[in-house]
Amino acid sequence: MVEATTQQTELEHKLSIFEEKGVADKLKKQRGYTTDTTKLDTVKKRIDSILRDIRNVFSRNSIVSSTLDGYSSEFNTDIFEDVSAVLSLIDVQLTQIGSCIDEIEKQCNSVGDIISRLKERTDSLADEFAEIKREIKDETLDVDSFVKMTAELQKTKEKLQLLSDEASSKSKIETSFTKAARERNDVLLATYNAYKAETERINQNQTELRIEIAFKGDREGFKSQLKSDFKGTGISDSKYQAICDTFTDYTAIIEDWIICDGSELKKIVSSGEYAKLEEKLRNQYEELLGRQVENKVNIYYHGKLLRQHSIGQRASALILFILTQDDNDVIFIDQPEDDLDNKVIYDEVITAITRKKPHMQFVFATHNANIPVLGDSERVLVVEYQETKIDVVQGNIDLNSTHKQIVDIMEGGKEAFDKRQLIYASWH
Repeated sequence: MVEATTQQTELEHKLSIFEEKGVADKLKKQRGYTTDTTKLDTVKKRIDSILRDIRNVFSRNSIVSSTLDGYSSEFNTDIFEDVSAVLSLIDVQLTQIGSCIDEIEKQCNSVGDIISRLKERTDSLADEFAEIKREIKDETLDVDSFVKMTAELQKTKEKLQLLSDEASSKSKIETSFTKAARERNDVLLATYNAYKAETERINQNQTELRIEIAFKGDREGFKSQLKSDFKGTGISDSKYQAICDTFTDYTAIIEDWIICDGSELKKIVSSGEYAKLEEKLRNQYEELLGRQVENKVNIYYHGKLLRQHSIGQRASALILFILTQDDNDVIFIDQPEDDLDNKVIYDEVITAITRKKPHMQFVFATHNANIPVLGDSERVLVVEYQETKIDVVQGNIDLNSTHKQIVDIMEGGKEAFDKRQLIYASWH
């Protein structure tokens, strides 16, 4: 735009000399015809460009019903018949659009014919314009150059207007993109903050389990996705790592590409790699914008990452997590002893149960006596299958009959009551 502005200034200065010497007035008619012709030529080029773009898009999307060619649904035939009918209607509309494009082309040709008429009219005035030039008695002026500079000035103004429109459009796109990117990030951040608050609540409710969450922290996942999406660019692993370190997500990468002409990307990759990367971005930026870098969640159990623990220890952590949820009135747990040993049940599960019992109803299906006995179960249901029916006997751990059933049926029943007795004795 700077170059065009400079050119306009120079042309206006040169033409001002003709104005000062009164030559411009004498050549006013020729100047007007030249300006009119230049303006219409610009209009014609603009229509040609629009028509070319429309045809290019239409040629790739002139029919949609073919997308179902060769496909047959085994279970939803009626659904696909309805879709096929809709696609056929769309094809009819597309055919009409094709006819409209043909009509636009005819109108474009008509504009060309009109321009030809103007040029014929201009040519018919050639003798008149030549006579005016002969009457100008200033040998210091190149009269022919005046007409040429007039046409050139008009072209320059048209170019500047086009550049200005493009700059304005680009600025609007950049502003809209930046706003949308910020709004999207705010939504993701709000979700993250909600998870963050919940993890802090869980961490405060007990000491065995600790959860950490980092906003868009899954950098390894992001790097792996980058390698997949940009395969074929020749970018090395170390450069992918640098991209991950520089950009928080795909939106940040595309923002750099669109708004900053890839200034940050160009610091990381070579010019050849950038050209391939830019092509990838151009072809799939809509899909990439939909990708989200996941928050990174690390769960620690007794100060060690959960994934480094055994299956049983992971199950312990899960039980503790469930037991620390305050937003539940009732919790059902089925046979937690399958993955837990008695020490974990007593040291952690029972401790959590006794702490939460006043505020929450627990229902356990279990064969482990420690849970009802040491957990001070208020009601015990002994279930036994008898041939064709299920017998259910209810009681509590302070009843002799229930006491006997627990000792006879459940694993570690006697030991559980012995331990309970020791606990009661220590209280007194």
